[in-house]
Amino acid sequence: MKQCKSGYLCRRQRYSTIRGENRLMTQILYKCTITNDQHPENAGQLNALKMQYAEELAKITGREEEEFYCFKNPVNVTATDQNGTIIGFIAVGMVEQEKRVYACHVYVMPQVRNQGVYRTMLARLVKFAEDIKYKSITAGVFKNNKISQKAHRALGFVPFANLYELKVGDADLHGLK
Repeated sequence: MKQCKSGYLCRRQRYSTIRGENRLMTQILYKCTITNDQHPENAGQLNALKMQYAEELAKITGREEEEFYCFKNPVNVTATDQNGTIIGFIAVGMVEQEKRVYACHVYVMPQVRNQGVYRTMLARLVKFAEDIKYKSITAGVFKNNKISQKAHRALGFVPFANLYELKVGDADLHGLK
């Protein structure tokens, strides 16, 4: 049975028979950390995962990969497995005036989805927001990314706005130049 704690470790506990004795064994599946560093020690691994994220999101949204600008975020929440491999991230943005933390980009590797990785990373981000006295966490989700919408609602996020986009190159078509 898997138990994810807000202590930012996800553990699996099960009973094993050792020398005829039933013992509860705990295995750490992954841990979550937050970094505030433009060049963390695992930057190459993190950027590779961000590229995978951009490719997957481009397929879902029909947009260009370059539009998903998540490589310059200095604050990231990462989940790593037992081998130290990054299996998920939240690229974090902050707006001081609003006391709002933005989960700008969220990605969990496909093979570990639905195992509480995002929930554990989000718990770490909530603690970070509390520590810096921010009031809310906002996540932007594309309207055609139904899986992400469902996950965010299940975690307590409430939709509150519709965003509209105007491409700067199209502004002259609408009398804005």
